[in-house]
Amino acid sequence: MDVRWEREVPEDILALGLAQADYADLVSAPLPPGPARTPEQWMIDGLRVLPDALTRVIPWIHRGLLGLRVELAPSADRPLGWTVADRTADHIAIEASGPLMAARVVVHIGRTHGSLASFVRYERRAAAVIWPPVSLIHRRVAITLVRSSGAVMRQSVPSRVAPRIRLASSRSACTERNADWSCW
Repeated sequence: MDVRWEREVPEDILALGLAQADYADLVSAPLPPGPARTPEQWMIDGLRVLPDALTRVIPWIHRGLLGLRVELAPSADRPLGWTVADRTADHIAIEASGPLMAARVVVHIGRTHGSLASFVRYERRAAAVIWPPVSLIHRRVAITLVRSSGAVMRQSVPSRVAPRIRLASSRSACTERNADWSCW
């Protein structure tokens, strides 16, 4: 599956994001043929395939390191402990905020592509120091989530051999096997 990460978010998805965001990115992939899934199903499929340890630690990182007010015990109506802010036939938006920053994640299902857009607004200067290194990990998790969602939709097990990931910000391509941190 061709998973693409880029800093430029299309206008239609940007409109669903966070006002005056200091950071925005988009991870997208072509939708496989088959029955359509709702954005919520697409997100849940991706989360279900992530390692349990990762899905358990993410809310702790969000709360402890980023200062976001999230539930430490995620539930069906609070994915990763975040609040569902908006839900339509083509997207679901979850959000969390805290004293350092506010964040919103939008999962959007278009005609041909599924995407996960992330938005962060700094509420304090410290967030501008904390978020950039954390965004490297966030990016890798988002790419994995989008790839996993597609794998579940294809009713197959995700391959151990990573597909190529095109970075819109550069002409290079990275795979998990040969990637250094500059790829993520």
